[in-house]
Amino acid sequence: METNEILKNPSAIKKILGQALVENNPLQLRIDNQVFVYYSKFDSEPGLAEDIQAGKHLLIAPLDPPVGNIKVLKSKELHLELFTKSHLVSTKVKFLSRPDQDTIELSFPEEIAHGSQKRESVRVQIDPDWQLIVKAIRPSGLSFLGRPVDISMGGVCFFSLGAVPSISENTKLQVAVQWPNRNKKFLAKAILIKNFRKEGDVYFRTKFLLETYKDARAVEEMVTALQILEIKKREEKFGIKESPQDNLPQTE
Repeated sequence: METNEILKNPSAIKKILGQALVENNPLQLRIDNQVFVYYSKFDSEPGLAEDIQAGKHLLIAPLDPPVGNIKVLKSKELHLELFTKSHLVSTKVKFLSRPDQDTIELSFPEEIAHGSQKRESVRVQIDPDWQLIVKAIRPSGLSFLGRPVDISMGGVCFFSLGAVPSISENTKLQVAVQWPNRNKKFLAKAILIKNFRKEGDVYFRTKFLLETYKDARAVEEMVTALQILEIKKREEKFGIKESPQDNLPQTE
């Protein structure tokens, strides 16, 4: 796995955080040493861009689930993760204040771990016989269908069915994954991070933009069910016993 670069240069940190603010992607936050992940976004305060360039602070929206807004008040350290179109960013910050009910003020990071987009979740290989289907909805509202080949808490990879759509990398989408045989489905925001051709088909790899705990739970429920099925398939073939929780991370 590629090692993250630690950035301490204030100008470089401001540039990356400013880019993340413009892209307005979800944030993930862990409190102290807890493994549970809370979800948020940058606050919509008009002056936040200037505050970031001044190295003043970070302002984010209330946490989801809401219990995090109480726990954060007594926190000693917060682990913040966000990403831009091309990079994952993680850093440690501190809780400063609650200026109002819609805003949480965090300290400006002294350093950030900055690396390229990489796999952080175990991918479950999807058997075509399971008959899952993906519906990708573009910003224009137009949609196309695909067949998924693997999925994780981080995203889904699928190939297009029918006409191949013209869609560029870094495009934001809505992705609906349906599993009719098990009456399971979810809809999540996502970003296209890669497309490629293989054996005549066009493949799309997406990263989920999970904004709420409810979104994360819906994805986790399907991924867990698929992993159990995949493990059962391996056990029948190789006689290997293993638990799905050995491989499935609790968070993205």
